[in-house]
Amino acid sequence: MRMAFAVRFKSAPSAARRRGVDIDANVAVTTAAWVNAKRSVMPPPGWEPALVDRVVSTTAADVMRRPCVTKPKPDAETVHYINDQDTVKACAQIFWEKRIGALMVKSASDGTVVGIMSERDFVKALATDTTRTSTVADLMTPASKMVTVSLSTGVGECMELMRQHGIRHLPVMATGTGGDLNNAVQNLQNVAGRAEATARRQFSGFATKLCDAFGEDEGRKMHAALAADPESHAHDTRPLIQRAALAASKLKLAEERLAGVSAQASEQLASHPVGMISIRDLLLTMTANHVVPMLDWLNEERRTLIEERIGYSE
Repeated sequence: MRMAFAVRFKSAPSAARRRGVDIDANVAVTTAAWVNAKRSVMPPPGWEPALVDRVVSTTAADVMRRPCVTKPKPDAETVHYINDQDTVKACAQIFWEKRIGALMVKSASDGTVVGIMSERDFVKALATDTTRTSTVADLMTPASKMVTVSLSTGVGECMELMRQHGIRHLPVMATGTGGDLNNAVQNLQNVAGRAEATARRQFSGFATKLCDAFGEDEGRKMHAALAADPESHAHDTRPLIQRAALAASKLKLAEERLAGVSAQASEQLASHPVGMISIRDLLLTMTANHVVPMLDWLNEERRTLIEERIGYSE
């Protein structure tokens, strides 16, 4: 019995060492597999990016400045940054708090853009068991390999770039290769200005409806209150007020973006991305161009019938 116990006791450390070797070998295999993995995404039959650009005449600038289909994007800031020497945990914290999937990486020394960090790079840290030791610089895609688009890039070309490179996010630069920065800045301001004008026109249309529903004086006061603080009326039980509050929120967001574009320095626009579009943004754009106009028309017809039947009080 003593001899058997001694044999078992002596064999235990060697078994533990073998398990440690197995774990290290698995990590090494996983690391090599991830590094050498080449994603080959085949296009679907009949896929032609130029066809999308002909059907949907929308550029990266339009996609970047478009609010979500159902509600405005909660954050007017379109590009978020992290330093290259920050930890992976800090990167994951921003992903979670901002509900985003990619971060631009700045150099901790001079503030220049040195790469992009996506959720796939974070998964690489998990797969290779390096979350505790790696920094953002160890996992990011460097600027030399970063795939970007310009403000004038069409939706079809953006989708094709995502398919070819197996990525989900595209930084939007003010200019393409050899582009004129002044024209690009003007283009960005024009896009933001058109979005602001559209949002203002849509919100102004509620002034007449509010006056009809609550009277001239009360309707104008309600319209002014919605313009000043749309969030406080977002959960009003009256559908008319809810729709007006949503339009006011979109107008406020468009005004903030227009002011942000005007305040950006040309030097920053030349080297830093002016926006970030994801595959979700592209899908929402396609939906907005094809389905949303029809749904808006059906909802407007339904609301008209309700208002004719029981009035604006709803």
